Amino acid sequence: MAAVDVAIYQTGADLPAQASLLSVTGQVVVTSTRQVDGAIELRLFNPATKPATAGIELKGHLGKQPTQMERVDFESRAKDSVEKFSERCEITIRPKEILTLRFT
Repeated sequence: MAAVDVAIYQTGADLPAQASLLSVTGQVVVTSTRQVDGAIELRLFNPATKPATAGIELKGHLGKQPTQMERVDFESRAKDSVEKFSERCEITIRPKEILTLRFT
């Protein structure tokens, strides 16, 4: 855009310079994220031969902050009970484990 156009059409910054809906820390690999029936599913893999702790931060998606988290299988079926979730958590993943979490 030419400088003259910027002066005419610039509307100001309504969005932050950077932002993230999802942040994962730790020695794990994010292999998949997807939306399923209004929920966010996050698949993690621990490639190590020791347990790994993953820090997960998930800020509101589609205007709604997730408040629950549960482990699901590869076909999105619940494996465990639902846990409370409040924007961030830490979870331990066994060696060589693939773990899928659903956030609602």
